[in-house]
Amino acid sequence: MMMWYKILIVFFLITIIGYLAWNNEDGRNREVRIIQEYQTIQQPQGAEVIFYKVERKFVNRWIFSCYKYPMSVDEVQRYYE
Repeated sequence: MMMWYKILIVFFLITIIGYLAWNNEDGRNREVRIIQEYQTIQQPQGAEVIFYKVERKFVNRWIFSCYKYPMSVDEVQRYYE
């Protein structure tokens, strides 16, 4: 009897992972939305993009970016406050 529970749990996990991997329209929509939100952030005058990268997992999306600013750290902090 315990063996059937283990088989059912493994089958359930494989089904969830398969659904997330092959039916990921929601993930693509989140990616489009996060990119649009990121692009609405106004950068200070003269800011230069050093790199920009979108990271993806099954569910989560995030953006890594690095900028070079022609101002001091204090001025950049004040700008974003």
